[in-house]
Amino acid sequence: AFRTGIVTANKNFDASVDNLNFKKLIGFYHVRKLLIILNTLKLIT
Repeated sequence: AFRTGIVTANKNFDASVDNLNFKKLIGFYHVRKLLIILNTLKLIT
């Protein structure tokens, strides 16, 4: 029972780490997109 508890905790931890990395990736992508939009606007004006 103790072993399975550790395994489950590890799986949950891995899942939350993956989720965090995914959110960071999405955030990074949005920031880059915003910067590209801002640069494009600068070029236009």
